[in-house]
Amino acid sequence: MNTKKVTKKNLLEAAIFAAIYLAVFFVIITFFGHNGHYIYVAHWSAGNFFLFVWVAAILFAVFGDRLSAIIVTAGCFIGITAGEIIGNMVVSHNAAAAQQALIDGNYQLHAQL
Repeated sequence: MNTKKVTKKNLLEAAIFAAIYLAVFFVIITFFGHNGHYIYVAHWSAGNFFLFVWVAAILFAVFGDRLSAIIVTAGCFIGITAGEIIGNMVVSHNAAAAQQALIDGNYQLHAQL
C-alpha cells in the first residue's frame, strides 16, 4: 500500500495555499462590494467561503500532491473570473434586448395578481 507521509515541507505548502485563499478572501471582502466596484461572483464566493474548495487544496498539499492543489486553486479562481465575465455578458445582452424592446414599443408590462 502506497501511503504518503505528512512532512514539514507539505505542511508549509498547505499553509501557503491557505494563505492564498485567505488573501483573496480579504481582498474581495475589503475592496470589492464597496465604492461601486461590486463583483457579484467573487463576493458571493468569498461570502460562502469558496464553497470550501480550499479544504481540498490544503489536504492535497498536506499529503504531498502539489499538482492537484495547484489545479484546484487555479480552477477556483479561473471559475470565479469566468463566471463574472459570462454573467456580465448575459446581463448586458438582456439589458440591451430590453432597451431595444422599449424603444420599438414591443415591451408590455403585465400586472401580477
